[in-house]
Amino acid sequence: MSGRSIALILMTLIILNLPAPFVTSEDANPDRYSDLVKFDLYSTGASSDGVSGFNGLVVGRVNHTTSIFTRLENTNNVPLKDVEVTCTIYWYDGFYPDRGQVMFKDIKLVDVPPGDGEFSEMLEFFWVPQFAGAYIINLSAHVPGDARPMSTDPPFFQGIRYEPLPGKYFYSGVWVATEYWDGSEMDGWTSVSLGAPPEEGWRSVVHPLSAAPSLQHSYPECFYAGNGTTWNASASGTHSLISPLLDLKRFDPEPYDVERSIRRPQIFLLFRYRGNLSSSGPAGDGSMDLRISMDNGTTWEPLLDARDEPVSITGNTTTGTWDYAKRAFYVGTGHMVGLDLGRYQGQDVRIRFDETSSGVNETGYLLDDITLMGMDLVESVPFSVEARTGDVAQVEPGTDVEFLMDLHPKRTLEEVDVRFQCINASGSISVDEDVEIDPEILHLDGSDLSVRNITVTLSIPDNEISGDGMILIRAIGGGIARDVTFNFFVVPRHLVESRLIGSSEGEIGEGKRSELDLELRNGGNVAEQVHHAFVSETDLEWTGGRGKVHLGPGETVVLDGWIKVPNGSLSGAKIGYIVTSRVSLPDDGDLLAAIVSGGVDQSWTVMKLNFTVRTFRSVELITINALRTIEDPPPNGTMSMSYHLYLFNHGNGEDNISIQVSGIQGIGGMELSFPPYMVLGPVSSELLEVVLTLSFPVPLGRFNFGVTARSMQDGKVLSEDSAQLELIVGSEPISGGTFLNGTIHFQPEEVISGMETVIVFSTLTFGFPSGDSFEVGLLVDDVEVKAKEIPYILGEWLEQQISWTFTTPGDHNVTLIIYPSDGTGFPEKGLFRSVRSNVTVRTINIGIISMDILSDEWNGTYVEPGTHQIEVLVRNSGDASASVVGFSLEIVDLGPSLNATTYLLNLTDLGPGENHTILFKPFRFRASHRYRLTVSVNTKEKWLEVDQSDDVVSKIVLVGEEPPGEPVWRSGVFLIVVTGAVMLLSSALFIYLLRKKL
Repeated sequence: MSGRSIALILMTLIILNLPAPFVTSEDANPDRYSDLVKFDLYSTGASSDGVSGFNGLVVGRVNHTTSIFTRLENTNNVPLKDVEVTCTIYWYDGFYPDRGQVMFKDIKLVDVPPGDGEFSEMLEFFWVPQFAGAYIINLSAHVPGDARPMSTDPPFFQGIRYEPLPGKYFYSGVWVATEYWDGSEMDGWTSVSLGAPPEEGWRSVVHPLSAAPSLQHSYPECFYAGNGTTWNASASGTHSLISPLLDLKRFDPEPYDVERSIRRPQIFLLFRYRGNLSSSGPAGDGSMDLRISMDNGTTWEPLLDARDEPVSITGNTTTGTWDYAKRAFYVGTGHMVGLDLGRYQGQDVRIRFDETSSGVNETGYLLDDITLMGMDLVESVPFSVEARTGDVAQVEPGTDVEFLMDLHPKRTLEEVDVRFQCINASGSISVDEDVEIDPEILHLDGSDLSVRNITVTLSIPDNEISGDGMILIRAIGGGIARDVTFNFFVVPRHLVESRLIGSSEGEIGEGKRSELDLELRNGGNVAEQVHHAFVSETDLEWTGGRGKVHLGPGETVVLDGWIKVPNGSLSGAKIGYIVTSRVSLPDDGDLLAAIVSGGVDQSWTVMKLNFTVRTFRSVELITINALRTIEDPPPNGTMSMSYHLYLFNHGNGEDNISIQVSGIQGIGGMELSFPPYMVLGPVSSELLEVVLTLSFPVPLGRFNFGVTARSMQDGKVLSEDSAQLELIVGSEPISGGTFLNGTIHFQPEEVISGMETVIVFSTLTFGFPSGDSFEVGLLVDDVEVKAKEIPYILGEWLEQQISWTFTTPGDHNVTLIIYPSDGTGFPEKGLFRSVRSNVTVRTINIGIISMDILSDEWNGTYVEPGTHQIEVLVRNSGDASASVVGFSLEIVDLGPSLNATTYLLNLTDLGPGENHTILFKPFRFRASHRYRLTVSVNTKEKWLEVDQSDDVVSKIVLVGEEPPGEPVWRSGVFLIVVTGAVMLLSSALFIYLLRKKL
């Protein structure tokens, strides 16, 4: 590295206000040979091709090369030859180098020319770190003939010197990171914009503030969100910069924490930033907030520091300066470089930078040199493994085979666990499910060097293809991995499996079909040709038919098919067989005969189908004589007449058919007789006779009645048919019509003003009505308010309903009337054209009487700060009970935020004339705030309030001492430059000015 590069490193440390990356020992002894040389500290340093931007703290990146460079200076005129320069890198455990584990060591020989101030050639040590974490780098020089290396000015790369408390200091160590982004490309980072132009979102740019050569960051590119022309932050909205998935599982959960002297995760996020955002502006409060997601970006939460405070960037960086992320000491004053992510150890996380614009024309923030570093769990356990058993000549599919291997431990200073796993296998062998290793983990204590035996059990899959196979077993531990391969040969195996997909038994309808597929699977490891066929003793059919299928090893084929019976098939059992075989099958006749006789070939797979054809129901009625007439009825006596109909059973099974006649019962002097049931065989018919007996005198008129035949099963109608019969008595029919039974019911029984009431009544229709329907009118206090059209149904009393909402409290008369009249009436008791009833309409009226705050200091307007309950007194001034009444309480902070809180509460069974006190949840009243409290009635039932003026009550509440008058709020932005204790006084004065009541 050039002198200019070294100067850049040192200037960077000065700008960060950090010490040089090494310290000097003070126990020099000038009487030793090694004192003839010293290290040229200004030409000593470290650099890495994997990370930059935090010189003196981060010296490398995992799996990237780090260079440690130096040279020696002669302090005398004696030429020195073959001076040993040793570079030793220790794992830093927070104590001393000689207590840390040696991670790297290299020795180089160099000649130092004579002359005070003469320099050797530059020496460079190349180290590729395998583990992230903190290290100490030691350089020492040894002049031949000296007892030990020199002790004058030996460089120790110990990182940053921190002193949180006077006289108490520690060194950070120099770190190796796992991830680093220099801003030259997005490289896995994504930008999301909310309320801001997406084209102004986060991106890699050369910003005017990042383009010039800089000692503070890796110029010229950086991450930036904002306008690419004005180079100002967006006018409004938020731009989010989202990181790739960061692996925090790799880090040690309990390394030694130098600062706290405890064991806890050490994971840190470093980045540099420059720019500014106003805390307030036309678009709101500007900020740069950091959030974290532990579910791959589904949910986000604030990134917390070690003191559980959300992390955000506030204020402006000094002009011309790139600031860096920092964290406060846990005890003491000052800060350290980087944000603490230790609480998230063991997670895969994403980090999000949210830049929210205030709308002021200002830079916003530039981000660069984003670095993730932490303490890896370092395990150094040398060992070797070897196979004890050789290759296996033959194995059969579906069997197990064992392989043996040995592990040879070597002596180590640390205990470690070695894990065994299968990482590769041939064919269809699953490394997770088919390979079992016993033991899976071995614990090595570093002193017991006895050979350990490991057994590997391999389960060959049933369909493993014949041929050569292998499995690769890996032993992993202490940062190393060793592999062992076992070979074998899989012999051929024949296995064809057949199964039906769908139901192979049950009911099936005539002319309908049921899906039934045939699955053929080659479970062997060679190709097969499978034959299939279907035969049946009955008229059962399967559409899959006969054929053959070629199956490769492990292949599965599904043949689509349907089970059906032809139209006209009678109900009953239907038997069939689906047969598969690896060899050709005989023709259908011979195949069925062999199955029925029990002569099944051992190569056949026979699957029996057992279905039952469902009974199909279909009845029909056809009238022979549908009309009978008596023009001149006698004054007395009896007369019988017959109506004849044909009843048909079109179904495929015997049917017990029920017979019903309706529409003429209840009329004086008329009586019907007919068989209640008729049993008919499949596809047959019989004559049905309905006898009508008249006992004179009978009403004159035209009478219709119906005959219905029903096929029933388990109370359910499967098929039915009806026929209409007619009787005319006299030459001019005058009887018949629709009537009421004289009774009205109200549901609910208590009628409430504003709530719907259902009026229930019954009607009867007989004779020969005109049209298809009749109309019922509803009159309240003799004024028609509603009409309802009802279809005719002859011969039965039917319950009817009509709804109405009463809005006037008090007593009312209700009348139902049938119109227009379709006859002259029927002179028999219990039949009416209109009915009348009285009803009393009651009211529910909910009112809010008072609202108070439960506090000794409450005077109706003012209350002391704290948490208080709100008490509300309500009353039902109506004459009916309210089942459910809802109340809502809204509390609005009348400050600039206008935050609102709403509470809901239900009250049940509030009787007429009753008062009730309700208590809402406690609410915290803040000092010097004004609130508006509003309580309102919010009913779930829909009754009509007589008086709505008392449904809402609102009050203004002041918290704290009573002010001299209405407060006038002022706001402003002040720029206050303070230091130390003056800052606290200025902050207090600023808050006082903002809240002063002018």
